[in-house]
Amino acid sequence: MSHIRWQRGEFYRINRVHWGDPTNLTIIASGFCILFVGGTLGILIPSFVKTVHVDEWLVEVVISCFSASAVCGSLLCSRVNVRLEPRYLMLYWLVYGAMFMVMPIVGGTFPFLCVWAIVVGFVGALVDIAIPTVIQLYSSPDRVGSNFSFFSTVANTGEAVSGPLVGLLAASLALGPTFVAVGALVAAVAGIAYVIAVQGTRDRGEAATINEQSASLCGELRPEAITDGPDRRCTDDTIT
Repeated sequence: MSHIRWQRGEFYRINRVHWGDPTNLTIIASGFCILFVGGTLGILIPSFVKTVHVDEWLVEVVISCFSASAVCGSLLCSRVNVRLEPRYLMLYWLVYGAMFMVMPIVGGTFPFLCVWAIVVGFVGALVDIAIPTVIQLYSSPDRVGSNFSFFSTVANTGEAVSGPLVGLLAASLALGPTFVAVGALVAAVAGIAYVIAVQGTRDRGEAATINEQSASLCGELRPEAITDGPDRRCTDDTIT
């Protein structure tokens, strides 16, 4: 949908795309990514390591590298200037998917497999921190609780369905092609969501610019000179 209005001879069109809402986009896109990632971390990685490298203890080493990297990444996020915005969250998911796609290539050599696990763990930490941060920052005060509940429902549902889905893919395909397929799906979802997030940022910037111009035409620029609705216009009692 779109809102069209005239202002002193100039024509403005403000797009209103619900999918471009940062909170909804974060929850829905992350839910789809979790649907593919959850089973991959719990099923595919241990199965792949044990199949290729045979020894059971190597699986524990790889999982330990992944977990330790996730913890270190979480600690570093508070010290490093990490961008926690919807579009950057989608980029983190995109890297996540790309790492799964290269897993069959680097997984044959154990040292490279450990490096792969460290990188994936660090990116996973960025994702885990960015999701709740974006939901809290971009939700209105009266919607924070319901948005977190919505995300919890979507994420838990994705985790529950992820195991059987990934297992079905692994039974139909070999482990290597399953990694590529899952990684491609995650990357595709993240790529589409990134485009929507960038467009939503531009639309909000355009709306803010129009908002400021409208208020300045009425007189002194004050917050109360702007209504909250999509048809933002000056009111008589705010004209100085």
